[in-house]
Amino acid sequence: MILCLMLMMTSVPSVSYAAFEEFREYKAEFEEYVIEQLMDEAKAIDISSHRISADAISQIYFDILYKHPQLFYVDRRLEYTHTNDKRVIIIEPAYLYTGQERRIMAEQYEMLIKDIAEYASAASTVIGQLMLVNDYFCVNFEFDTDDNIHDPYALLMEKKGVCEAYALAFGAVLNVLGIPNEYVLSKTMNHAWNMVQVDGEWYHIDVTWNDPVDDMPLRARHDNFLCSDEVMKENGYYGWETDIVAGNTQYDDAFWVDIKTPIPVFRDHLIYADTKPDKEGNRIIHAWNPATGETKDIGFSNIYGFDGNGKYNEGYSAIFTNGENLYYVSAESIFLLGEDGTSTLMYSNSDTSQMIWSAWVQNGDLLVLTGKDLKKDSKVKTLFWE
Repeated sequence: MILCLMLMMTSVPSVSYAAFEEFREYKAEFEEYVIEQLMDEAKAIDISSHRISADAISQIYFDILYKHPQLFYVDRRLEYTHTNDKRVIIIEPAYLYTGQERRIMAEQYEMLIKDIAEYASAASTVIGQLMLVNDYFCVNFEFDTDDNIHDPYALLMEKKGVCEAYALAFGAVLNVLGIPNEYVLSKTMNHAWNMVQVDGEWYHIDVTWNDPVDDMPLRARHDNFLCSDEVMKENGYYGWETDIVAGNTQYDDAFWVDIKTPIPVFRDHLIYADTKPDKEGNRIIHAWNPATGETKDIGFSNIYGFDGNGKYNEGYSAIFTNGENLYYVSAESIFLLGEDGTSTLMYSNSDTSQMIWSAWVQNGDLLVLTGKDLKKDSKVKTLFWE
């Protein structure tokens, strides 16, 4: 007798380690075969020779989709047939897009992913690249509160998506950069994020929660950046399903945890200002080298900002680069930070009541968040370099 069953990705059952034991020997071969069939948009894939159990097939199949986000056009549901002894014979994928439409979308997807990877490759260190990708996602995308956009292609095109879309697209960029990563799912939280490998150690990055729903333009958080398992639990995470252990805690108290604006990478250093000013309102600007772990002071600034209630915002850093120089924002002005640590005024709003809250350089354009009130009337506008 042959039986049929349909599963959705959200209803994937938990499978014991033992269920995968006989599969591990030919996992790579099976994965390559299924991807080839999905690329050909096969309506039925014969896997009878692999003798995979019905208990394991859903987890194995969806793991392939998680690991290869370029398969965004494959629907997140699966039908399959199996024998009386529960060996799967045929899997029947469903497709969201097919034919020429799918091929055009795949080309767009590949181009957009490569564009982000090229932007991040301005840094040569893994941590520098991860920081640039994290901040790029936080600045350019927003969470889909309507819960409609789950695939990475739609995220790239619509500039919004849920955690699944964020994590899949984030992983796709890291794949191009050659950074080992894994898609992590917690069914009990109904949430997904990524784990990344840096210098042989694994860490968590949740770019979705680093870009919260109530966030503002040109902002990027780093609370969930290169975290250990211990800190993830402290941050409210639970129930994630992976054999990978993130036991290294060296970045749990890193300087970036409290910074809520994009952190620029300049000459392979991560640039940031003290989160708390001195009595004169100045902050020391630092350059941290991910390759050596060394930090050096490169200048002083009077960087400051206020939240929508007029209270001092200690997470405000507002430093940016165009690749050639460093700049920082202060009140209604933008300053060039010289190599000798001196500051040179480069721009001021003609209306001094219009604060500049943050700034970001993208595709050669200088974007600034400006307004009287950070939360009520601030808007992003483009300034032109002279």
